[in-house]
Amino acid sequence: MNTLKNCFSLTVLLFFISLSISSQDNTYSLLVALKKGTSPEAMIKFKALNNRFNSISMRSLGSSDKSTEEQSILTSRVIRLKFLTTTDKIVVKSEYEKSNLFKFVELDHASKGNIVPNDPFFSENQYYHLNNGYDGVVGVEGKADADMDTDLAWDITTGNENVVLGVFDSGLRLDHEEFVGRVWVNEDEIPGNGIDDDNNGYIDDINGWDFVNDDNDPSDDNRHGTVVAGIAAATGNNGVGIAGMDWKCKIMVLKVLDDRIDGLISNEIEAIFYAVDNGIHIGNMSFGGLERLDSFQEAVDYAESKGVLLIAATGNEGEEIAQFPAAYSSVMAVGASHPDDTRVTKATTRGNFGSNYGDHVDVLAPGSGIFSSRIVRSNAYGFFGGTSFSSPMVAGLACLIKGLDLTKTPQEIRAIIQNSAEDEVGDPKEDTAGFDKFYGFGRINAHKALLLAQSNFNLNAEFNVSKNFICKDETVTFTNSSSENATSLKWTFGEGASPATAVGNGPHNVTYTSKGFKSVILEVKNSETRDAEVKREFIGVGTGFLENISGPRLVGINQTATYSVAPVEGIEEYIWSIPSGATIISGKLTNTIEVKFDNQAGNEEISVLIINECGEEEFTDILIEISTTLSTKENDLSSSQITVFPNPSSKGLFYLYNSQKYSVYDVRGRILLKEEGVLVDLRNYSGNIFFLKISGKTIKLLR
Repeated sequence: MNTLKNCFSLTVLLFFISLSISSQDNTYSLLVALKKGTSPEAMIKFKALNNRFNSISMRSLGSSDKSTEEQSILTSRVIRLKFLTTTDKIVVKSEYEKSNLFKFVELDHASKGNIVPNDPFFSENQYYHLNNGYDGVVGVEGKADADMDTDLAWDITTGNENVVLGVFDSGLRLDHEEFVGRVWVNEDEIPGNGIDDDNNGYIDDINGWDFVNDDNDPSDDNRHGTVVAGIAAATGNNGVGIAGMDWKCKIMVLKVLDDRIDGLISNEIEAIFYAVDNGIHIGNMSFGGLERLDSFQEAVDYAESKGVLLIAATGNEGEEIAQFPAAYSSVMAVGASHPDDTRVTKATTRGNFGSNYGDHVDVLAPGSGIFSSRIVRSNAYGFFGGTSFSSPMVAGLACLIKGLDLTKTPQEIRAIIQNSAEDEVGDPKEDTAGFDKFYGFGRINAHKALLLAQSNFNLNAEFNVSKNFICKDETVTFTNSSSENATSLKWTFGEGASPATAVGNGPHNVTYTSKGFKSVILEVKNSETRDAEVKREFIGVGTGFLENISGPRLVGINQTATYSVAPVEGIEEYIWSIPSGATIISGKLTNTIEVKFDNQAGNEEISVLIINECGEEEFTDILIEISTTLSTKENDLSSSQITVFPNPSSKGLFYLYNSQKYSVYDVRGRILLKEEGVLVDLRNYSGNIFFLKISGKTIKLLR
């Protein structure tokens, strides 16, 4: 595993922190998934690989068929393979990748945790439900009505006991007074008989599972999970303590973080599959890390496909950083706000923490001075702060919405929360009209969300365009086809458009005076429900669309290779030029050609000229090397070569010898790109030093 990075201490408050750490024992793990249609011969090869590198265990983290061990592996969405550290993890990972058996091969690593009823602490300490100008422990002067109007929301519903909330965290103090009768019970399992009665692979999993210690006791060893659960779902109006967002939902306890709130990605993935298959509707994940993984993407996409909305904290570095799982497209990302509706920043917390931001942020929720349950006693409470404790606010609200209508989809619940959020209530430099990268769609409002959830409006933004490709100075027509309940329509036609904007149904005739892809946006709203929807579409104007040629840069004599450019509307001709002594076998006038290299070695180029329907031309080429010594086997393995040129590059454009999957990080370890191809384009990124990572190896790029 990677060594400890970005290590921060825990202060009085529990903050959401992201890092990668080494395994706590003398093992490491790979996360893999077999390709569909794996043959018996491929399974033999898989087992041979495991034997070759002395894999000490193999575990399915999410299988659709557990009838036999082999079927469980064949149908598993993610498989965890464990090895002793006496083997080189980079070499092992590389060999598994070369086998071509798997959809992905990734190293497991760690993430870290990121806290008008009669409850006595409600009016005194829970400003975020009803704020009359709260000025408590936060150090930020509160602003009246900078709250979620939860007291009004509870007039509509306080929850539905048929909704199950999955809390992926450090566990739960099961005997806390706030959770009496609220913890999910697996009714298909007989407690204490030591038998897997429901045949789900987990023995006596009565209230969930401890994925850290692989047992059936998910009790909290830290406090983080108990705090999170209290915010989302502490029982309200029970005469003790506090009121959570949802008072009736059941809490499935999914212990994925240990006593230091460290957790392995593989445990978190397994927990997602377990929770989804055992009936959660909403899930909260107050942890994260910097790396995007296909294996984790597989898990969160599975959850969404099964009707589960996952919600995660954005992290507390106070920077424009995409942390995962919050940054996965199928996960709802939540940042933190103060009692005055400003975004939590390091400047307002004496440098302790700040809410991360970026284009992936959905909404903000209160995240400083949050009062919730603690584990020290069954009736203990305390103050906490961080995006870890904003996320469960949204998870609890999602449970309330789901409880009103169990048929609502993850997409519908997410849209309701987004479209009912309060906009332009915070820092005017950040919280601008509409979506922005600091607040997303705004700070959540529970009352407005439930009103919107109750409405029968299904607003839909759509439009028709007369042509998807036009020439410069040509006119194109846009016509509205949105749902009839749209009361206002605002158009933005993109750069070089005349007119640049418009309102109403249209038709709108627009002329473009510049070339390139144009982003056309239609925003429709309903004034009664405050619902809003956006439709975005791109049209092409003239030239400016030709991308770089993709294909191998190192080939051998008497070998064939494929070269292509991305297809673009409006192109009438593709004219390819290839080295003498080579032959185009197929695709001569298309965007993709297959070339046979005969008997001439040396440095050559392949180029393509395109002509669009406006009669305009564009040209691009690729430099290649034709080798007399490169064998077929060597060519097959050429993707493992890591040759970058030019390096340094004054323009910020770097090339690889062959198409490869790669990641690029800045000097602070933040991921900038995760792509596949031969071109590494860093022209739009600031800085002079970058790090390119391919197959576990790292190269410094200089500009």
